[in-house]
Amino acid sequence: MADRGRRFSGAARGRLRHAALDAAERLGGRDGWSSLRMADVAAEVGISRQTLYAEFGSRPELLRQVVAARSGHLLDALSRLLARPDAIDPVRGAAAFLISSGRADPLVRHLVAGDGPDLGDSLRAGAASLVDVATRVLVAHVVGRRPEVDAAPLQIAAEAFARLVVSHVMAPDRDIDAAADAISAVLSPYLRTLLASAEPE
Repeated sequence: MADRGRRFSGAARGRLRHAALDAAERLGGRDGWSSLRMADVAAEVGISRQTLYAEFGSRPELLRQVVAARSGHLLDALSRLLARPDAIDPVRGAAAFLISSGRADPLVRHLVAGDGPDLGDSLRAGAASLVDVATRVLVAHVVGRRPEVDAAPLQIAAEAFARLVVSHVMAPDRDIDAAADAISAVLSPYLRTLLASAEPE
């Protein structure tokens, strides 16, 4: 191939990375993650395998970035959901949305199945990323509306929310409504109390 081992830069590199991540997710979801090969991803994108390795370094790193990208897409949507003015119970709404999206996502289904040894490491990295970003999104949502709220207990509550959501995605032993109700029942009263304590006397 003419691009053997070539390193792209700028906008071209961004397009290449986006195409490679999309191709990896598509092929992994279709054929199974344990059988995903760098050569197949490169052929799907139309580049050499060497170029793909030059960009991502290894198959586990490509998988890790696929997981991180999927988490990012979900959390962008979460930010938009929380910004809606008609949200009655944002904790329940956010929990239901993330659990539903996670369970419906072919990538998440393969991750839950543990399909492939190195995918387990990618799953742990992706889950950690999901907890971190979901925590920051919920904290930003509350602080954006009530900047006077105590940040320390808010951080704890937001992280508990994120970890509960991940647990219900990874171990779907309840239906989505029941899981969202349970998370809201635990955390919504605490957040209301926290916000009330921040109100000026």
